[in-house]
Amino acid sequence: MNFSVYVLGRDVAVLEQTADLHSVLTYHAGTASGDFVSLGLPVRTEPYRWDGLTLAGAGAMGRLQLAAPGAALMAADQATALVQPPTPQQPFAALNEHLCLQVARRVMLTAHTDLSGDGQTLTVQRFDLDAQGQRHWGVEDFGALLSLSPSGGDDISWEQIAQAVRDQVPGSRRGEAFRHLASRLLLSYALRDAGCTARTLALRYTSRADVQAAPAHGLLTTGVYAGLEGHLPAMAFMNKKIWTPGRNLQKFIATAFGIAPKEQALMAEAVCDAVADVAPRVAEAINRHPAFSDIGWGMLAAWTEGVQGLRDKHVYALGAWEAGAALTGSA
Repeated sequence: MNFSVYVLGRDVAVLEQTADLHSVLTYHAGTASGDFVSLGLPVRTEPYRWDGLTLAGAGAMGRLQLAAPGAALMAADQATALVQPPTPQQPFAALNEHLCLQVARRVMLTAHTDLSGDGQTLTVQRFDLDAQGQRHWGVEDFGALLSLSPSGGDDISWEQIAQAVRDQVPGSRRGEAFRHLASRLLLSYALRDAGCTARTLALRYTSRADVQAAPAHGLLTTGVYAGLEGHLPAMAFMNKKIWTPGRNLQKFIATAFGIAPKEQALMAEAVCDAVADVAPRVAEAINRHPAFSDIGWGMLAAWTEGVQGLRDKHVYALGAWEAGAALTGSA
């Protein structure tokens, strides 16, 4: 099985699946160095070989496209957004994610989302397109970047994420990328998002000179769903997955991301304020969608616990805080 690999419409390489189920990527002679298909696969004359058949950024987003040899390549993308349909196992997951992203939007660059009237379908605006709706950015999630395997990413740690940033993001943008990731880590605690994995974190770029953190996406308060109530954070740091990290959270962010504790405290305070700002919207959604009631109140309880955890004297010791009626259950 062979595929032609295109970067922004330019035919740059061939991807082949061998008889032993390995993948071999071979760049065409004369391919420009800027037409690399992955940050981890720079242009070179020797083929690349790995297990399975996948290529970072060759899915719904990114500057890559695959086509069978001789097949016509679509000149333009038809969709500027990705639609996430209802999930029966996780009712109102769309509304849950939309509200979580409303929190994130107040503290970091975040993908824009639209919600259907019934709260069951989420539309996520693509962040790989230019103003004319054409493919522009390369996008690689850290699972693909670090493993190049469809199943890779489950065992990736925050330390590996930090190292990948040091390896791939230019120095001028590294601090911004680390602050983005630190905010995402703090949000995973505040919102009790046990599904924050290497697959929900990504880099985007137009060249190696402007590699940066992609907009946040895929946040979800997970413990409100059956079977996920007791789940711990998906990714470890300092060899632990725990909701009560104590000072280790501060120590890790300072060591791995280079962010001083004083700046971290300001970031954590901003996250808490963002949660308080969005909490009334959860209460409004409960009134608008009665079937969302149990999930909505569960989200508010989880957010309260998450914020109190960040403010705890053993974590950031942020002191007294006015939570607001929605978080105190008096809305």
